[in-house]
Amino acid sequence: MGALLENSKQHLRPTFFNSAFHLIPTQPISRIYTNYSKFSYNYWEYDAVQKKYLRYSDVNDTVDEQGQVYAPHIDVLTGEQLSAENVVVLLIPHLFKNAFDRADQLFDIQLVGTGSAFAFIDGQMYKVFWRRDQLDQPLQLFDKNNNPLSLKPGETYYQVLNSESTTKLNGLNISFNFVIPPRVLTPTPTEPKPSATPRKHK
Repeated sequence: MGALLENSKQHLRPTFFNSAFHLIPTQPISRIYTNYSKFSYNYWEYDAVQKKYLRYSDVNDTVDEQGQVYAPHIDVLTGEQLSAENVVVLLIPHLFKNAFDRADQLFDIQLVGTGSAFAFIDGQMYKVFWRRDQLDQPLQLFDKNNNPLSLKPGETYYQVLNSESTTKLNGLNISFNFVIPPRVLTPTPTEPKPSATPRKHK
């Protein structure tokens, strides 16, 4: 109950926002595809007029990428298509706490430490690193020389994938394909055989 009554100001590190970006982009990207599974896939498309990314989501299940069908992802509360000024793809290890979680594919995603990331701003891609050394602090993005990336003021959408996921470039499009870590079956322990009961000597 004490935590619910606590309303003091949190001391959070800043997230950098700036209309002018100081890092050099890797290359222009128009569409950002993410394939989690045949049941879940989406893409973001940069709209140069609105200067933001518009989200399109899956319509039906598919067997391969050839059968994917998309439609605008509509917010049921506003009736408007989801959009964001920044789209950030984070590559984070997906771990299992025990053999039961591994069998059921229950991931333990610890967003602490550092790892690779891709940031998309104004139709440009930035290859960066995410960093977060405390659970109660927001993550920050840096380039390889430890220079911070300033996000564009507005909404930021984070997509989380396993660090083993694959990336494919095709012109102005980039595709991220989620890869489930190998599921190693835990061998069933061999049941001990009861020892023979010794005969009593008469």
